[in-house]
Amino acid sequence: VFIDIDFLATLSQQYLVDGLVEAVKMFMTSDAESFKFAQENMQKILAKEPAVLKGLIRRAVQNKPDVVGRDEREGNERAVLNFGHTAGHAMELLSDFEMSHGHAVALGILVESKLAMLAGHLSEDDFEAVRMMIASLGYDQKEILKFDLNKIEDAMEMDKKSKGNVIKYVVLSGLGKVLTEGGQFSHI
Repeated sequence: VFIDIDFLATLSQQYLVDGLVEAVKMFMTSDAESFKFAQENMQKILAKEPAVLKGLIRRAVQNKPDVVGRDEREGNERAVLNFGHTAGHAMELLSDFEMSHGHAVALGILVESKLAMLAGHLSEDDFEAVRMMIASLGYDQKEILKFDLNKIEDAMEMDKKSKGNVIKYVVLSGLGKVLTEGGQFSHI
């Protein structure tokens, strides 16, 4: 993997934020320490300060291969990479793809985190930390209300990760942790 920090300075803020969504998603599911780093340094990250960006990228780049290495054939744990994507892909589709992927995944993270909280797996404090992280990237949970919830559910049933119209989610059980039951990383 080749990473050029100077290239990031040429990107629009929206492209930077879209990439950050994928990084903080990894931290939410697998690395609470890096999530805290992102929380504490978000202003510097958004200002594209090279030293802080380098630290964030190093953390994200180390995290993903660890997950992929443990599940090279996408049998189970690798599902954590899909956190936020099931609901996010639905909203991306319903927006006729006018919403960027990162924007849709950010909203999907909010939906899936709220479901985890309502199911009793994620504390209200941890949900609030997730919500604040997504808000720091410029996304508001109220944006979800512009979508018809029944249409979101229908679109999620068609998602590539759903099996036979059964929607499966990665369920946060804390910052940096996902629910695993019976060795499974995604759940109905």
